[in-house]
Amino acid sequence: MHPFPTSAWKVIIAIVVLTCTIPPAIATEKYWIAHEAQVIIVGRFHEQWTYPWFDGWHVAGTLDVDKVLFGASVSKRINYRLVCRWARCRTWPPPRIAEWFGDYGIWFLRSLKNERWGPPGYGGIDPGYRSIDQRTSFEDYIRQYKR
Repeated sequence: MHPFPTSAWKVIIAIVVLTCTIPPAIATEKYWIAHEAQVIIVGRFHEQWTYPWFDGWHVAGTLDVDKVLFGASVSKRINYRLVCRWARCRTWPPPRIAEWFGDYGIWFLRSLKNERWGPPGYGGIDPGYRSIDQRTSFEDYIRQYKR
């Protein structure tokens, strides 16, 4: 006689199969930004101005492009915009992207109007920046899923 009824074995086998076939959620979250980006670059951010408005802090600057990892070719310097919503961004002092995240790294961008670029999910706390230390990991993702 088996220690478990047949239905219990079916549940156990189903759990094992699902556990082995579903990719970890954390990996999916890590690469969401790459999935949504139209252009992925390596570059340096230069802040120009930040001002408060009804919907949050408006941040503007430029990105000096060293390398395009994915997407259409862009100029060596592109305009960058971010709206950091009040619900997700501190109210004072104004956000400083370079202080929060750094200035040189991987930037995930979507086209905005008037030749401006912003992060996927434009308007939030994520400026579309990731550390240069993650470059190899994102290049592997791009080769596998974005080409």
